[in-house]
Amino acid sequence: MQDDISNKSEAELEAWFLGALQADDLPLVHMFAALAQIGAAGKIEQADSWAELLHEPLKARKDGSGMLRLMKTICTWRERETGFRKICRDSLKAVFSDRRGTGFVSASGFDQDLPVGECLRRFEVLTELNPGRFCYDKTWGFGVVQRLDDFYRKIVIDFDRKKGHQMSFAYAGESLELLSNDHILVVKHSEPARLAELVENDPAEVVKMVLRSYGPMNVIILKEILSPGIVKDEVWKGFWDGARKDLKDDPLVDVPAKRNDPIRLREKHRAYDADWFSGFRAERDIDRILELIAELEDAVDDPLSTGKEWKEVLVDRLAFVEKGCRGHRSDVVARVVMAARRFGLDRVEDGGIDGAAITMSLFDPEHFIKALSKLPARDLGGFIAHMSECSVEQTADVMLLLLPRMAMNVLSECMNFLLKAGKEKECADLFGSRLMDRTAGSNMLLWVCRNTAATGGWQLVNDSELLAQVLDDLKKTKSGDDLKAQNQLEILLGQKDWLEGFLAKMSPEQRSDFVAKLNASRALDDVSKRSLLAMVIRIYPELTKLLSSEKEDKRVARRGRLTSWRSYRERQEQFKVLIEKSIPENSREIAVARSYGDLRENHEYKTAKEMQGLLLKRQFEMERDLKVVQGTDFGEMPVGRGGMGTSVAIQRPDGSIQEFVILGEWDRDEKLGIVSSESRLAKLLKGCREGDEVVLPARRGEAAEEACRITRVGGLSDEVKKWVLGRA
Repeated sequence: MQDDISNKSEAELEAWFLGALQADDLPLVHMFAALAQIGAAGKIEQADSWAELLHEPLKARKDGSGMLRLMKTICTWRERETGFRKICRDSLKAVFSDRRGTGFVSASGFDQDLPVGECLRRFEVLTELNPGRFCYDKTWGFGVVQRLDDFYRKIVIDFDRKKGHQMSFAYAGESLELLSNDHILVVKHSEPARLAELVENDPAEVVKMVLRSYGPMNVIILKEILSPGIVKDEVWKGFWDGARKDLKDDPLVDVPAKRNDPIRLREKHRAYDADWFSGFRAERDIDRILELIAELEDAVDDPLSTGKEWKEVLVDRLAFVEKGCRGHRSDVVARVVMAARRFGLDRVEDGGIDGAAITMSLFDPEHFIKALSKLPARDLGGFIAHMSECSVEQTADVMLLLLPRMAMNVLSECMNFLLKAGKEKECADLFGSRLMDRTAGSNMLLWVCRNTAATGGWQLVNDSELLAQVLDDLKKTKSGDDLKAQNQLEILLGQKDWLEGFLAKMSPEQRSDFVAKLNASRALDDVSKRSLLAMVIRIYPELTKLLSSEKEDKRVARRGRLTSWRSYRERQEQFKVLIEKSIPENSREIAVARSYGDLRENHEYKTAKEMQGLLLKRQFEMERDLKVVQGTDFGEMPVGRGGMGTSVAIQRPDGSIQEFVILGEWDRDEKLGIVSSESRLAKLLKGCREGDEVVLPARRGEAAEEACRITRVGGLSDEVKKWVLGRA
């Protein structure tokens, strides 16, 4: 069988492909290359037909790696098609049909609104996470997979910063990066002696190892990676001087003159000749084309001097990338139009691409936010500058619309632009309305907390209310960029200098309010809360008295388990009926059944004995509960916060008001809104104060939960007091 398919005609390629399907050992590498070739040529219908033919034998053979490769190949031309995500999910489920494989498919996002390519990437990561596999997480650093729990769908990883850390399949697929055995972090872990020897004797090889691991980077980032974990700070200068000397003599390494420019590895000696441009024109991989464009841009001082042929090839590749990414990879489209502008190839009348039209399409809010979210941090400023050159007002308008959806790094860049563009009033109005409505997310809260000097003249909420919203935000379950911002908020809250400066601007009443809310908050664990309270008390000792409510809570807790007198007496009556009626009747039933003779086949006897066991178990439980649980009228209960003996009024998102009365563990009455202190609702309301926001089970509709506002916390009404005493 001829393996070289690149020079075959379309008819020859089809004949070869159909013949290959009959082989016992499918030549998959070449078959996928043929599919990619016919798809890239725009023969989509034919490519789909071939893919369907290959799909069946892969499914029959349970060839998981082959099916994944097939879906990735098809994705290059079908990613934006409605329904393709479901096709991928079902195809992978058909071959990854065990519990682990099914868990991987479910966790990869095929049921979410994610690009199919991203779902396939996550799935591929999960399939590679076997015990012993090396990986990296931005939060926890380098890690080694220890085990997979396919029942609970968790992966246990020993990270440098946290041993035995558990990750859900979904989070692992989203956040983990797989590391090859030659990655510098893997070498550091597996061969520390060899790495130390290279640092000493061959620093240039260490630098090249970093570049192979992470890609091009400047010397500042290089030092952050190597020092002090691999190269000690005190020897860094000598290490870099030695490495730089050797690297400059290496024809496969580009060492720029400027410290901030990236060092790059070359695959071969650079020669931008006819062969290079021929390979560039034939390149179909979008990410690789972008790499080559960046390489060319760095290499050629005056791109326009390289001639007409160069210009035509570059315009062709820029147009190819823009067309392939239009509508779904806005960050790539942004990089294309910025590169075209730098090259002077963004005007159709000059033989370039239509840079103006492409730029205008990026003002669409969804395209704009995708570009900002996906662009590397180093390109954000350039993108914003490019868009503003087209229209400052339009750029500012779309930014103001999207601010609540931005991650922190993007939000900071956009706020810098907006403030310089004279949009301070608009920013103040937006942040003010979000804070007043308590709808500012983690990123907006973090920006305000970090930029109090800039917002000093804005009409925002007072500092006590701002910190209260931070505490409310910390209670919520977040993921992705919101989780990162939430973690930064918690770190900021624990910084003494920052908190002291914040508290100093508050009035005594505001400080008291903050301490009360912090003391009642469930956003922090007990250790963190105690540490934060201690920090505040050391700065303002007079606030110690506000913690007396916590002591009162502990005093109430020492009373033991409580219920109303009404429910306690009802339970006593139930126990009396059990002892004086139910158990004696059961004993008589056993005696009668025994009189029927052979007990081995006596159904009545077996049934009565089973009932006896249940009744005796019930007797034991009721005796124990009546000894442990105490009756009360809730008269001495504190009513400043949600808890036993309080009534709590909440406002639902639809504006309706609902009131609950939290009593003891045996108390319930739907008509009066009485709920048990052991109910999930009561536990969610425990410790809340008026004005707090709490997530409660939804009363109706499709949502399982909804955010509600506490409008009142108080004592018991006269009607409930009568109910408690059994008089209602």
